[in-house]
Amino acid sequence: MNYRKETVWGWGRWHRRPAFLDRPEWPGEVRPARYLEDFPRFLARGLGRSYGDQAMNSDHLLVLTTRLDRFLFWDEKEGILHAEAGASLDKILTFAVPRGFFLPVTPGTRFVTLGGAVAFDVHGKNQHMDGNFGNHVLGFTLLAPSGEKMWCSPEENPELFRATIAGMGLTGFLLDVKLKLRPIESSLVMVQYKPFQSLEEAEKIFLSGDREFPFTVAWLDPGLEKGVATLGRFATKTEIGGASPLPVHGPPRLKVPVQTPAFLLNRLSMNLFYRLYYRIQAGKGTRLERYEKFFYPLDGIDDWNKLYGRRGFTQYQFVVPMESGVEVIRRIKTILRKKGCRPCLAVLKLFGDDGAGLLSFPRKGFTLAVDLPVTRRLPRALEEADQVLLEAGGRIYAAKDARTRPEVFKRMYPELESWLEIKKGIDPEGRLSSDLSRRLEIC
Repeated sequence: MNYRKETVWGWGRWHRRPAFLDRPEWPGEVRPARYLEDFPRFLARGLGRSYGDQAMNSDHLLVLTTRLDRFLFWDEKEGILHAEAGASLDKILTFAVPRGFFLPVTPGTRFVTLGGAVAFDVHGKNQHMDGNFGNHVLGFTLLAPSGEKMWCSPEENPELFRATIAGMGLTGFLLDVKLKLRPIESSLVMVQYKPFQSLEEAEKIFLSGDREFPFTVAWLDPGLEKGVATLGRFATKTEIGGASPLPVHGPPRLKVPVQTPAFLLNRLSMNLFYRLYYRIQAGKGTRLERYEKFFYPLDGIDDWNKLYGRRGFTQYQFVVPMESGVEVIRRIKTILRKKGCRPCLAVLKLFGDDGAGLLSFPRKGFTLAVDLPVTRRLPRALEEADQVLLEAGGRIYAAKDARTRPEVFKRMYPELESWLEIKKGIDPEGRLSSDLSRRLEIC
C-alpha cells in the first residue's frame, strides 16, 4: 500500500504532527489486517474539528472517512436515517431539512461527521431537555481491529454500544450509524435575546426557562460575567406567515485566507469588539432567524480558527455541578486573569442528565466553553483550573482537550475503569489509539 505522509493538526492548531494517511472510497476497503501489516496502530479521522489531539496519530496511520458518506436507508414517516459514518452533519441537514426533519442534537458546527458525533457524544443547546447525540442513536456497525463486524445497539451488544458512544474512536471503526431525526414544521427559529449583567442573572434565566424554548445558550464577554442569553425553538408555519417554511443553509459566506497575526487579538481590540457585539445582541428582543445563524454562527466563516495566529488556541470546556457553578466559574476566571490568559470567546449552557456513553461528558449542572489563545503561561493556568474542577466534582470535555494530565482525567471520569475493560476485550493489543489516548494513558 502507498500511504501519504502529511502534517495534521486539531482545530485549535496548537500541535502539528506527521501521520500516514489512507482515504478509502468504500467500506470494504477498510481492512484492519492490511493496516496492521504496515502499522502497529491506526485510527479513524473525519473532518478534523476536534480541537486537540483526538484525531491525531503521530507517525502512525489515520484512515480518513469523508468519502464513506453515503445514505443507506431513509424512513420519511419515522425520520430514521441510516448512513455511512463519514457523512457530515452538513450533508444530513441538506437532505433532511427540505423533508421536514432536523438533527435531534447538534454541536456548534455542522462540519462534523456522523462517526465523530458518536465518538465524542456531542451535545447542543438542548442538552438539558433532549440529552446528547448518543441518546438518539438507534445503532451502528462497528469494525473491530480483528476484522469482525458487529451491530451495536441498546439491545444488541449493549456494553460495546455504551463504550463506543463517547469512546473517542478507540473501541472500533464506525462504518455506519442509524439515527432518529426530529420533525419540524419550519426550519426558522424563534429566538429570544436576554441580556444579563452577572452570572447570577444568567443562572436565573436558565433555570426559569420552560419547554417552550428547548434551546438555551449564553454568550459571555471576556470578563466572564456579563453577556446575552439566547433562547430558541423552531417556529410554526403560522408564525412564519408567507415565508418559505423549510429554507436550507448555504456554504460559508466568508473565508479567513491566511493565518492572522496574533497581536490583532489584543485587549483593546477585543474590548471594542465585545462592547459593540453586546450592544447589538442585547437589543434584538424576540425575532425569527434562520437555523444556521442560531445553531452555527461560526460556520459562516470558513477557516475561522486561523484568526488565533500561528500559536493557535485551545477551548477549555468544563461542566460543574449546579450548586457550585457560579463560584467555580469565578475562581477559574481569577486564575486566568492572574496568568494573563484572556478569553476570546465564552459560551455558557445548562446540562441535564448524563449522556448515553460510559465516558460521556455531561452531568447535571453548568458547562462553560472558553476559547483561549495559546501563550507560555496557559498550560500552568489550566492545570490550576483543573484542580478547582476536581474539588468541585467537575470535569473537562475530552473532545476539546489538548493538555490534561492522565491522573486528572482518571479522577474526573469514574467510569473509566469499566470502559477500559471493554476496550481491552475488543482491542486487547491496543491497535486503535490516538495521540490523545497515549497522552491520557488509556490505550
